[in-house]
Amino acid sequence: MFNVGMQSFDFRKIPWFWYFIALIVVVFDLTTKEIMINYFNDIEGARQNIMPLFDLTLVYNHGAAFGMFGGKRWPLAILAGVMSIILVVWLYRLPPEKRYEKVGLALILGGAIGNLYDRLVAGKVTDFLLVYINEELKWPAFNVADVAICVGAACLLFEAFKPSKSKSGKTG
Repeated sequence: MFNVGMQSFDFRKIPWFWYFIALIVVVFDLTTKEIMINYFNDIEGARQNIMPLFDLTLVYNHGAAFGMFGGKRWPLAILAGVMSIILVVWLYRLPPEKRYEKVGLALILGGAIGNLYDRLVAGKVTDFLLVYINEELKWPAFNVADVAICVGAACLLFEAFKPSKSKSGKTG
């Protein structure tokens, strides 16, 4: 919030602010994917240990989450495109007081567009973050867009379950 003369100005009330957050997610996602492709010389399956339980790797996902629906490039791209349009409209129509919902939708939108770009341009999504306990117990590789989508979903859940404030200021 900035003070402009006698009035305060809250940039979070401008719908375009939330689209800018989504754009930051897209840029960060695509940049990190490109860095990892170059770091691993585009060799799928290459892996570098960073710390216990965490590696960088290069994996191409031709499907949706966890590789489901592999080889369905265009149906998945169309679905992601339609969902992105829905998110843009939903975000625009939200009242200013729904901040957590707006953050969540902006993160989900940015993540969806980041993965959509991969799907449209390369026909596959680049994943490079790997969390594991051992070789038998490891989470499927993921990327910045996936993290943004999950954090965004958590924000939506938080907004949905947080206590509402009545006009008297009490929760309930």
